[in-house]
Amino acid sequence: MSTPINAVLYVDQFTPTGLPGEYSFTNAAFNNQTDRTGNGAFDVQPGFILSVQAIDPNTATAIPGLFHRYKLTKVAAIDPGTLSGVMVWDGDGDEEDAPANGAPAVLAEVTPRRHLALLTSEAIYNDLPAGAGFGSLMTDVKKILDKPDEDSTKIVMLRKDFTEDDNEWIWLHEQGTSTFQVSLYNYDGTQFFAGVKAVDGDMLQVFVAQPTHGYAVGIFTKPVQP
Repeated sequence: MSTPINAVLYVDQFTPTGLPGEYSFTNAAFNNQTDRTGNGAFDVQPGFILSVQAIDPNTATAIPGLFHRYKLTKVAAIDPGTLSGVMVWDGDGDEEDAPANGAPAVLAEVTPRRHLALLTSEAIYNDLPAGAGFGSLMTDVKKILDKPDEDSTKIVMLRKDFTEDDNEWIWLHEQGTSTFQVSLYNYDGTQFFAGVKAVDGDMLQVFVAQPTHGYAVGIFTKPVQP
């Protein structure tokens, strides 16, 4: 449906499971003020994000404005207003803090491609800790938005002339990738086929049957750099 599922979850206690960054919780109160289905907690799915106030594990005090991202891996709706489940650390880097018990947490559906949390507003849930919306947004900026899209690639086309007759052409293309397609041409423009080998990400070799000169056209594919 077009209306995002987002809410506030009131967890009395996050219980470490023994696995790094993983916690379980039971019978948490679920509050979705924009519930369009009437299903309440039954709409929550594994993969949703819980953004939780961080506490310093040494002092057990809340860190103002700092909220950490956890992914729900198991969910069990007891009734429309009650949810149990398991969450695992989904922040940038290693977990250094701990989730705050008893503080309202932001529960949010994620976008299908980048898995950004579709956060709720503090104006609707005024019992959220100060900075919950902005603090939760910052975690997504750091973890997802400020990193290159892993699915994006850059295509570069280059030509290299070989003016001396040789049966081994060495091309130092310096493109930082071993993913390429190379077309080979004799000095008169006639295309021919030969063995091509990536020496490393910046160099390739062409093994020509008979010594000749000519040129090569390469199409290089590489990840987009930040």
